[in-house]
Amino acid sequence: MITLSVDATDTVHHVFHARETIPVSAPGDIVLFYPRWEVASHAPTGPIWSLAGLEITGSGKRLDWRRDPLDPYTFHVVVPGGVSALELSFQYLSPLSGPVEITDDLVTLTWSRTLLYPAGWYARDIPVRASVTLPEGFLSASSLDRNGAGGRVTRFRPVNLETLADSPLYAGRHALHLDLAPGAAKPVTADLFADDAEDLHLDPRRLERLRAGVRAVQDVFGIGHYHYYTMLVSLSNQIPPNGGLEHQASSEINLPADYFRDPDRRVSDETLFTHEYVHSWNGVSRQGEGTWTPDLNAPKRDDSLWIYEGQTELWGVVLAARAGLMTHQQALDLLAVYAAVQQASVGRAWKALSDTNNDPIYMIGHAIPQRDWLRREDYYGGGVLLWLDVAMKLRRLSQDRVRLDDFAHRFFGGNDGSDVIRTYRTGEVARTLGALAPLDWSSLLAMHLGTHDADHLLDGLTEGGYRLIYTRTPSAVFTQEAYGDLDLSYSLGLSVGADGHVSSVIWNGPAYRAGVVPHARIEAVRGQPFSPAVLAGATDRSAEVPVTLGLRVDGVARMVTVPYRGTLRYPHLERIPRTEDRLGAFLAKSE
Repeated sequence: MITLSVDATDTVHHVFHARETIPVSAPGDIVLFYPRWEVASHAPTGPIWSLAGLEITGSGKRLDWRRDPLDPYTFHVVVPGGVSALELSFQYLSPLSGPVEITDDLVTLTWSRTLLYPAGWYARDIPVRASVTLPEGFLSASSLDRNGAGGRVTRFRPVNLETLADSPLYAGRHALHLDLAPGAAKPVTADLFADDAEDLHLDPRRLERLRAGVRAVQDVFGIGHYHYYTMLVSLSNQIPPNGGLEHQASSEINLPADYFRDPDRRVSDETLFTHEYVHSWNGVSRQGEGTWTPDLNAPKRDDSLWIYEGQTELWGVVLAARAGLMTHQQALDLLAVYAAVQQASVGRAWKALSDTNNDPIYMIGHAIPQRDWLRREDYYGGGVLLWLDVAMKLRRLSQDRVRLDDFAHRFFGGNDGSDVIRTYRTGEVARTLGALAPLDWSSLLAMHLGTHDADHLLDGLTEGGYRLIYTRTPSAVFTQEAYGDLDLSYSLGLSVGADGHVSSVIWNGPAYRAGVVPHARIEAVRGQPFSPAVLAGATDRSAEVPVTLGLRVDGVARMVTVPYRGTLRYPHLERIPRTEDRLGAFLAKSE
């Protein structure tokens, strides 16, 4: 039994202080690992660079340790005779800015960042008794079962290391506990933590939609593979509103402080509640053979991310629409954004969708200047279109009697409520689909995963009764997805902020060919001072008068003419006349 005590009270310096006892059975060499692979990161992101002050003692005597010269996550210790346990103390120096984990009002604790563990064991066979000390007045939430609290210390019942690493803790001064499944045998809750108590006021209708989201997921996937599930939600301008992370019995959802008070909040953020909950089935309790590893340091394979993330991304939209977290039209508008982004992703000419599964391992943590050419993480959006094609073909082949719901229930859920992780080989996907409807599913999936053209990219939309079109007016969803930029990706081929700084340029698009680069600043449009409205107007009239831009690039002024002659172009989905609205049925609550 490892014992782990984490002190999270140093909110000033953003430091977690850890103390750990690791039993040893005999003298000699022992190897300790700092976790390299974090749950849900898809990459070896364990922040070893933030481990500091490591001291190891045995029977009261300090022991020397040596870091492995080939693997900085590995520590070697020589244990002398008469020592039955190693006592460790160290600090995890969490970021002071950017991905902040401690503020005066909030704490997010990832246990795997505050521990070392002995090599040579399956993580599921290492029991850990954990506790945390929090600042005065803090309330906390986690999927872990508590074993008592005294003052500021909260103790948890022992769990294995695999479970502990998958069970984050959120805490804060301002908290709200919500029951999302009243009366359920397996409770589902949301625990909200905010910078300010004012941000915790929830409209009763909003609470009912969150409950409807839980029911919508359970209707598809069946019994949860957990005993208790909690959505850990931060509402903060200090903890980054960077989306969500999945776990088997909990999810992390980080949103802006005023999220529940903002009538113009991004509708795609609504999908976080359904997306991360779906991951409890697809991605955690059931995961690709290469994704699961025996410990937290063995290399993973991400070759199933088109299933793990791609299908979950689609379900996030569909189930949010069914639950009323977004309207039917908003869901269509969001799918139009996915389709347009993928259609413009010219990187498929050299890089297949299957290769994007590898992106997290070598791209995460690095700035990517041409995302569309590098196809960064297209297993999300490309996966949405792949699985939409599968969903619509299932309907057509079965005269609408078989749905993607049936595949998801059979493959990920069913009535087995066990929390034991089960793995699959990707070939099982085609076999399961074949049992539902006759088709050469292996060839269809291989085509989507391996193609270098866009000939069948939008087949799912077509089979669903829709086509992608472009108009001069953006949908509200498209505008939200631009994060405050003027997004002219489908006309001039660039996105630009209100201050004129170019945030992205479409590879080999009109702006690219003119010599516009990301981080350039547009100072003038046709001789007028830059503003988003001026640039949008010039783009819309570019067939009459060419768009000339005064740029400043790396301090050097430059004048360019963009070779685009057309109007503003924004993506929408349009019904194909005299076709069955299968996509509409897929999004409907009656599903």
